Amino acid sequence: MGKEIEIEGKLNADIDANIVEGRPEKISATAILAGFSQKIDGKAVVLDEPVTLDVDISSDGDDVKIDKLRLKSSFCSISGKGGMNSFDYIAAADIAKTMDIVGQFVDLGGYTFAGKGTEQGRILFDKGNVWCKGATMVDGFVVGAPDGKVTPVTSAKISFDLGYDAEKNLVDIANFAIDSAKGPGKVAILDTVIPLGEEKKGMDVKIEVDLDIGKTMDYARVFGAAKEGLAVAGNVKSAVSISEGKDGWRFLSDKTIITNLVISGDKTAEPFKDPKIVVQFDAVLDFEEKTYDIPKLVINASQVDIKGRMKQTHAGGQTKLGGKVDASYDLAELGKAGSAYLPKGFNIEGKRVDTIEFSSVYPKGEDDKMLANMNANATLGFSKAEYMGLRFGKTEAKVLVKNGIAEIAPFSTVVNEGKFNFAGRLDLQKKPMVFEIPGEMQVIEKINIDERMAKQMLQYLNPVFADQANLSGVADLHCEKLSIPLGGDADISQAEIRGTVAMSNMRMQPVGPLGGFLSLAKGKAENKAELLPTKFVLAKGKLSYEDMQLNVDDHPLNFVDAIIHLGAEPLRYNMIAKLPYEMVFDGYNPKFETITVGDGHEDSEDRISFPYNEKTNIEKMFGEILKKAAEQLLKKIPEDILKDQLKDIFKSKNGGGEKSVEEEIGEIFEGLFK
Repeated sequence: MGKEIEIEGKLNADIDANIVEGRPEKISATAILAGFSQKIDGKAVVLDEPVTLDVDISSDGDDVKIDKLRLKSSFCSISGKGGMNSFDYIAAADIAKTMDIVGQFVDLGGYTFAGKGTEQGRILFDKGNVWCKGATMVDGFVVGAPDGKVTPVTSAKISFDLGYDAEKNLVDIANFAIDSAKGPGKVAILDTVIPLGEEKKGMDVKIEVDLDIGKTMDYARVFGAAKEGLAVAGNVKSAVSISEGKDGWRFLSDKTIITNLVISGDKTAEPFKDPKIVVQFDAVLDFEEKTYDIPKLVINASQVDIKGRMKQTHAGGQTKLGGKVDASYDLAELGKAGSAYLPKGFNIEGKRVDTIEFSSVYPKGEDDKMLANMNANATLGFSKAEYMGLRFGKTEAKVLVKNGIAEIAPFSTVVNEGKFNFAGRLDLQKKPMVFEIPGEMQVIEKINIDERMAKQMLQYLNPVFADQANLSGVADLHCEKLSIPLGGDADISQAEIRGTVAMSNMRMQPVGPLGGFLSLAKGKAENKAELLPTKFVLAKGKLSYEDMQLNVDDHPLNFVDAIIHLGAEPLRYNMIAKLPYEMVFDGYNPKFETITVGDGHEDSEDRISFPYNEKTNIEKMFGEILKKAAEQLLKKIPEDILKDQLKDIFKSKNGGGEKSVEEEIGEIFEGLFK
């Protein structure tokens, strides 16, 4: 067998043969194979029980009869009787142990199989033809994946009625059906002919399925064929014919019906539902030439209707692809269906009727150049959409693809009572593909912001916004560069945005860190605020800016050298917060003064500042401020003067020794803050 095989064991057999005129008239044999083990290419199998054989064979003229056949092992057993024309049998197998044997010859990819199977059937022999008919019952069937996923425990009945025609050299399947009433459902192959000759022409296969989609998805997940977080329920009934002709394999169905379809993902609260979907298709595929012709694809559902055609051919060393799709659909319902692939919280609405035409001509065999030579046109849009507090109004955008370059024509729409401007360009020839705006652009003009937008979006600009109550205002965004990689192999962390953001006419109730920052200025229940234009850079998954100034009631609060890690959960950030306070000295008396915009002290080196990050503890924040103020005091007043002026304070209460200057300064400032 072309494999390294090591076999051990002991075989004991007894054979009684009755010979009449040189012809065996009766043969009885018993055999026991004990201690059997074998190793094939390093894979070892040990049978923990002996293998036994008990057989009686007799002849009557030219007819040979198997009066008794019993073969038993630890993984399977078979018993039966018959003759030259037929053999009736009963078999049983432990699937796990049987697959251990199979795994020596076939790579199972790390998958495991378990369960019990019993089969009863008849094999008929006639002039080289063989016909099998019977049924198999499988109980407790489970498939385990290498990553630990397992299928539900399933039982199934497999019925078969099929044979081999020696004269025509083909397999004729009258019926082969797998029926799991409490599992995925039923799959049947009916009235099917499979030629086995060199030409292998004339194959005609008819397949009928009646499947519970949810239970089928349980199997798909184990085999890695279903997206995590995506749940699908419903039932599909389909009759598909597969035939082979001169142009390739033809797949035809006029009876594919999906009922009570429900699709939900972990990112959406409301699932997609459709009571009935009818699918029809007619496709011819040439697997060797890698060409296809799909003259008919029809999907009729309550939420979407699609009619399409597509064809790919070869001629003159080139591949030509072309097609057209007419679709009418409800975006809100399709958004639910695609929720597992969309950002969490993204909602879109609108009923559309669109047509998409596309074509591409590229060198034969160079399929990677298909997109690079693509030509297409379409109109995309929606009635309204919402994401992270942004509420988009009716939008229409024309998309033109020419020689592999896709361009979104400039358009404007209403967002949060303001204006959203956009245009873009996508080079389909690049790997990964990168979407870019054509140049500098005022993307957002005077859009209204609110508390929801602050919590969902503005917190990624500065985490201090996440805690604000009753926030309102107007925002502007100017982009100098916007570049986003797209596609399944794209790394979204490589997106790059360079721009300037500003907010005006803001009102908010400072709470959380901001409330703490402003408490010394006797912050009011509601404050006016303004975010001055701030240049920022998004690159390599990090948002950064040198200086962001937030004026709250004319008091400047600056965030300096900021780095925000957008991909981290929970959000990670690191920056310096410069508060609108400075420490000044009147003689030897320290005073804590509030800075006002325009008073000339905004750039003072004496402004109180401290590190602000996700670990900042607001209760301990004032200790950091005191420490910083003490350091500034020590820099401004010589230590000997301080000791001379404060000598009474520095003396300990018990009259022994002096406290350090830092300790006394701390106590002084604690008194001030009280």
